[in-house]
Amino acid sequence: MHQEEKPLSAYFDAALQRQIEVKDRATKRYKITRRNIVLVIIAIALTVFLNMVSPQARDFGLFFNPLVLIFDGVPFQIYFFPLLSLILVTYTLFLYTRLVRLRDSLTYFTVQETLKKYQERAALSRFVALVLLSVSFVNAFMFSIADVRGESMEPSMSNGETVIIRHYRLTYDYFDIVVVDTQSYGYLVKRVIGLPGDTVLIAEDGVYLNSEKLDNYYLINDLPLKIGLGQYTVPDDHVFVLGDNLNNSTDSRTPSVGMVESDAIYGRVVLRYWPLHAFGSVNDE
Repeated sequence: MHQEEKPLSAYFDAALQRQIEVKDRATKRYKITRRNIVLVIIAIALTVFLNMVSPQARDFGLFFNPLVLIFDGVPFQIYFFPLLSLILVTYTLFLYTRLVRLRDSLTYFTVQETLKKYQERAALSRFVALVLLSVSFVNAFMFSIADVRGESMEPSMSNGETVIIRHYRLTYDYFDIVVVDTQSYGYLVKRVIGLPGDTVLIAEDGVYLNSEKLDNYYLINDLPLKIGLGQYTVPDDHVFVLGDNLNNSTDSRTPSVGMVESDAIYGRVVLRYWPLHAFGSVNDE
């Protein structure tokens, strides 16, 4: 028996159908890749916008503040997030120009692997851009990172340590460590001692809150006290803050700082994560 041969038109129809399928698949990949490229540009633009308009992100964020890397004991500052954003934008624009060149060749089998490669790279770029945007969002509205500078909070916190600050639904209580915004000295890390209505007495033999002496272990026992001796009454909507290193601290005893307005409390320190051996909560100590 002889197998019946297909008519020539059937082969043409099959080839045409195959070409249509290739074009449909290529068109889908083309559109997905183009959409991912657009998302990268939008995400980077929103990242820059958030970091420019949010004081939290601008002052404490990772975008406008450099990362410090140490090589052979020598510190180097690198603006990692802006650099990464610039690389992403440059690469995605380059990818888009290459993609446009393939727009009229979507039916060719030879461009399928190239389109697949572009699609994967655009998806990876989108992922990185969305991570940057997410970090900036958290930075602007929830948590920020800050470095401790100086010795005013020793022994609880030391110079060079890095902490996480919470400014989302901010609450604080006695002896919490907070970051306050002062006009004269910028941002300071201090401990809340007095709340509205409280009376704080700084005497040579120690600190008294509402006539009761504070014997908290985090206050350096460096007596007699020499700075800001006297009695302070905390007004409404203000707090009285001190550094733990009482004889070496700029705080509410300093006239140019004084009582800190509640609105000037930037955030509460919730975690110390660097150095790693000191990792943990600071307000529960």
